[in-house]
Amino acid sequence: MDPHEALARAEQDRLATYLPSADTRPWYGVVFGILAGSAIAAQVIQPRWLSIAAILAVAVSTGALAGYALRKAGARPSLTRMPRPLRNVYLGYYTVTGVALVALVGWAWAQGEFVRAGAALAAVVSAAALVTDVVYRRRARDLVADA
Repeated sequence: MDPHEALARAEQDRLATYLPSADTRPWYGVVFGILAGSAIAAQVIQPRWLSIAAILAVAVSTGALAGYALRKAGARPSLTRMPRPLRNVYLGYYTVTGVALVALVGWAWAQGEFVRAGAALAAVVSAAALVTDVVYRRRARDLVADA
């Protein structure tokens, strides 16, 4: 094999590691959205100890789902080593959901609208996750095809 061919093949193989496998499911993001919204909505549960228990249950569920998703994917994604076009997809997702989280939590604390804020956050995170999944898959395929 020609050294240039070998180098091109190695680059293509490296980029192929960023292609989502059949085991990665877009519904993970929807479930994470529902869990995030539930954590905010649980603020209205009375007595307070039950509210804290519900929030802890949501946190444990989120961690369990994250661990399951990582095991199914077979690797931990690393933003520092990821190609820039793919990293930008994730950074966009984190920016949108982070701004939504801050705005909705602020609104919930100011107005006492925890259930509505939780529902809105669930919708924003779920929609952002679904859009991110589609954009990420498309960009990953394009990167591999261009290599």
